[in-house]
Amino acid sequence: VAPVPAGSAAQGAPQGGHNLAVYAGSKNLDASYAFVEYMTSVDSQATAAGELNLLPTRTSAYAKKEAVDSEIVGFFKPVVETAVERPWIPEGGSLFEPLRVEYTKVLTGQTTPEKAAKATGDSYRKLLKDWK
Repeated sequence: VAPVPAGSAAQGAPQGGHNLAVYAGSKNLDASYAFVEYMTSVDSQATAAGELNLLPTRTSAYAKKEAVDSEIVGFFKPVVETAVERPWIPEGGSLFEPLRVEYTKVLTGQTTPEKAAKATGDSYRKLLKDWK
């Protein structure tokens, strides 16, 4: 999570996260639904923020003491406030690999940040050629 510099239209980092799903064929649908409800509750998200430094998905959880007391959550809160939901496109999962490859090259001294950013952008343009 990092702030993205403002462009010609606006500023906003892409945002996404973990999803919870319930298998429609589950023999324990009621228990599954109760678990999802519990994990997405304000109190559970505040607890996870306080103990694991996870960013809550519920705005109201940021006001809870556990989240307020988390230095990490506090640091990233302004970034979350300007974040833009990551689009739900089939290529979404493919966007992580070029970034992983290039930042590894930067960290191991195989390339510069500027070259890595260009290479990542080139990969993204190929992956997203049908999305304009």
